[in-house]
Amino acid sequence: MNPSIARKRLQQVLRVDAVNSSQSDFLATHVPFRNVVISKRENGVLSEDTMTEESIFNTIFACDDVSEKHQFIIVEGSSGAGKSHFIRWMYAKLNSNEEYTDSEKVLLIRRSDNTLKGTIKQLLEIEEVKNLKNKEVYEYYTAGVKRDQSKIVFEEAKLMLNGSPLRKKFKLTNNAITHVKTGSYIKALSKEDGKTGDGTNPAGLIVDEYHQHKTTEFLDLGLGSNTKESLLMIITTAGMDLTYPCYTQEYDYCSKVLDSNIDVENDTYLIDIMEIDQGDDIGDEENWKKANPIRMSYPAGREKIRGDYEIAKVIPEKMIAFLTKMLNMWVQQKENGYMNMEKWKKCEVKKLPIDIKGKPVYVGFDMSSKIDLTSVAFVIPYRNGKLDQTGREITEYIVLSHSFIPNQEKLMERVFRDKVPYDAWERQGFITITNSEIVDQNVVMDYVLNFCKENELDIQTLCFDPANASKIMIDLSNEGYIVEEVYQSHKSLNEATEGFREEVYMGTVCYLYNPVLNYSMSNAVIKKNNGLIKIDKDATSKKIDPVDATLCGYKLARYHEFNNIRQEALDEFLANEW
Repeated sequence: MNPSIARKRLQQVLRVDAVNSSQSDFLATHVPFRNVVISKRENGVLSEDTMTEESIFNTIFACDDVSEKHQFIIVEGSSGAGKSHFIRWMYAKLNSNEEYTDSEKVLLIRRSDNTLKGTIKQLLEIEEVKNLKNKEVYEYYTAGVKRDQSKIVFEEAKLMLNGSPLRKKFKLTNNAITHVKTGSYIKALSKEDGKTGDGTNPAGLIVDEYHQHKTTEFLDLGLGSNTKESLLMIITTAGMDLTYPCYTQEYDYCSKVLDSNIDVENDTYLIDIMEIDQGDDIGDEENWKKANPIRMSYPAGREKIRGDYEIAKVIPEKMIAFLTKMLNMWVQQKENGYMNMEKWKKCEVKKLPIDIKGKPVYVGFDMSSKIDLTSVAFVIPYRNGKLDQTGREITEYIVLSHSFIPNQEKLMERVFRDKVPYDAWERQGFITITNSEIVDQNVVMDYVLNFCKENELDIQTLCFDPANASKIMIDLSNEGYIVEEVYQSHKSLNEATEGFREEVYMGTVCYLYNPVLNYSMSNAVIKKNNGLIKIDKDATSKKIDPVDATLCGYKLARYHEFNNIRQEALDEFLANEW
């Protein structure tokens, strides 16, 4: 053999870098490893064992235990110890095993070109990757309430691409980023532009500032995707409306998934909620880290939060923004809002605390609009033997609610007007359609009487605003029921309005989940007159009928006469009314 050829060939076979030699040369010159030290840490205890390369392969890759087949393994050793050689042997062994090559592709990234760019290049050079064919156009969207908001993520994607070696693979316009070869694209959606995503099939959807979205319209695009392994991403801070779906649905659900005390699991969700904990001191900078792990990691960031907090302390109007944007706290912001919704939600129970059979009930009605929503409330006072600080037995209240609407047309009209899912609530049984041009009051009364009969409730009083219920009140009175008029004046409703809210804040009210009742409670605002308050029906176009019905029933229920009730309570009621 020519000496120069022999020398060149010898250098190829005896290469120090085992990764770059051919597989045949590598295996021909391979000397088996016989004393490899294996270290494992289980439950904080470190153990070591000495094994051959074959034993290691059989233990990690060829075993029947599935949990052992996907591991992160660190190969340590001094320079020249044979780390690359050992890895290359494992790679060759795996490639020769049909069990793996039939279902998986084993990748070996050469360290001589292991930068991000070099790694991507190596991956693209693999025959299996080269031969992949795109069988569909992938659609990606960003969605916000406003046009500018939808464009934020979209424009960030364009900026990233402009600085990428992949830039030439894409066509960039004001409205789309398009992959030239496949036609796949990313676009921004917004209702402001009339782009709602109808008819789309997103492979990826990013919903930005979801707390501002009144409906689930955009989110539903991602949930309804038929693309394999589609990805839905929600980016948001906390908001100032606890009736929007971000709070009522996603935040509530994700919080339950993260709560180890609640039996709710979902491995398809990756959840990261950075927020201050309930009860934390908002002025304690250590607590700020929970909601601002990055910003609190450098001086300028800490100073920014510090400055905003000092302003919020002096200007109360700024505190809401500080709580939501800086501390990621959900806060209901409503001028003259009636109820603190956080305290109201704490009264929600999954199961009633007592058996209501045989219990007294006061039924409140709101018949405010025969062509719209009508509501009834069952207010059940009870005592469990709990005593207050004075030793008096505490009265607690169960509130159950149901609503009615005349027909499907009126139902959908409210869906589009209020942007809330009355149709879904009807399907869930919280609303009854009376199938009439106006709300059929007979259907309402049949429901009430049947409900009381089925639960063996002892009807004490039927409480009405007489404005829209004169006839039915007369009919019920003639049937032997006690019927009371509850006038919608400040004088008539002040004590009930204040008293019910106090009961909620003290935790002496409970109710079963009812989205219609929750929604109306969040809408309720108060109107003041000479120091007296009542719910202002004219202040909002959003429905508050279930709240009106509840206060109507509570007005009489708070004076329910138990066996040991004091006469003064009844005297007080009579004095206020007459």
